[in-house]
Amino acid sequence: AILAQVSRSAFPLAPALAARRPSATARLWAASALAASTFAMAAAVIACAAFSSRLVGVTEKQLTDSHTLFLKSRSLNDGDCAAIAPFLAKNRNLREIYIGYNAFGDEGARHLCNGFAQAVAEGQRLQLLGFRGNRLGDGAARAVADLIRVAPDLDEVGLDENEIGDEGAKALAEVLSEIGAGAVAPALRRLYLGENAITEEGKALVLKAAPPSVGVSFRRG
Repeated sequence: AILAQVSRSAFPLAPALAARRPSATARLWAASALAASTFAMAAAVIACAAFSSRLVGVTEKQLTDSHTLFLKSRSLNDGDCAAIAPFLAKNRNLREIYIGYNAFGDEGARHLCNGFAQAVAEGQRLQLLGFRGNRLGDGAARAVADLIRVAPDLDEVGLDENEIGDEGAKALAEVLSEIGAGAVAPALRRLYLGENAITEEGKALVLKAAPPSVGVSFRRG
């Protein structure tokens, strides 16, 4: 889709001039214009090459306009998250994103959460964040906690099947305490944390901090 836009927008008069069999000067100009168009298309290919193989079938319009995005099981890494985050930051319509069972960790999660936070500040009403089954650690948990603070419509967060430890649990417990105290007022109702590296002590900390309005689960079912 991106390449089609480039080919139509770059020097749109060139094909018409070539079809009219004009003077040698005009033909030279048309040939140059077509060469520039080809160069622009090649540049677009290079710009997309870093993640296109893992995002086959996903268009820029989907990333910037969709209400629901399914990006599960694509082996997306930290670099891919950095590449798509600017597009997601432009999406004011996004309500649910499922981006689990990939290969990104804390860095990728930070890029995504920063993009979501930017979009929320400009009117996005994200309701579901599906981060299940990645390689997220304590840094990602802190990034998600920060996102919860600024995303008032975020109702469900899935962080299970990751590598979050007690430090990440502590960061999430802090934002849960803030919700309970009324310091922040998000819509969070469900937080999934099962199958991480959180100890029994860390689990107890999270459960103690969670207000009655938020259901924290360490097991799906």
